Amino acid sequence: MACMKFAPRFPGGGHNPLYADWQKRNPRLGAVLALFLQREDGLHILLTERHARLRQHAGEISLPGGRSGPEDCSPEATALRETWEEVGLAPEDVEVWGRLDGVYVPPSNFLVLPFVGRVLQAERLSPNDPEVQAIIELPFATLFDGQATGSFIDDGGRLIEYYGYGPYRVWGATARILNNLAEAVGQPCEDSHLV
Repeated sequence: MACMKFAPRFPGGGHNPLYADWQKRNPRLGAVLALFLQREDGLHILLTERHARLRQHAGEISLPGGRSGPEDCSPEATALRETWEEVGLAPEDVEVWGRLDGVYVPPSNFLVLPFVGRVLQAERLSPNDPEVQAIIELPFATLFDGQATGSFIDDGGRLIEYYGYGPYRVWGATARILNNLAEAVGQPCEDSHLV
């Protein structure tokens, strides 16, 4: 079973039926890194803000990562390569601990494989990619704060839940991955979100 909290819900409360049979759709693979940073005020998760001028996902908040390429020997290699390109962390600047369950994204037909780890060389962080406008450090405690969540109705009438942090809204696949990370360390999934 997968927790569907933060997955868009159609009017009437249902989820996209494509979630149920995603394996039959032969999704493209992508990989991201959910990286912990230790700061004086506690643990943070590294996020990126995509440039507002992009055609796709403009201004959205995401985890560093992207599409698997022919040069990648594994999904983990994809996540490490993309992280280096986007935020300047070389593979040796990161310690990968493991992988969470994949998250299927129906609009793009991607299966995103999230890896978890920590940043070893935080001073090397720099938005290096033309896609990345800024680096955001989300306090890990945000994932456990019910006051940090909200929702809105998108142009298609779907209910979109998000994590709020300052001026940022973290929603979609990124919010689902962060919720899965919170569950991995003990946050329970509500029965109404299980499928």
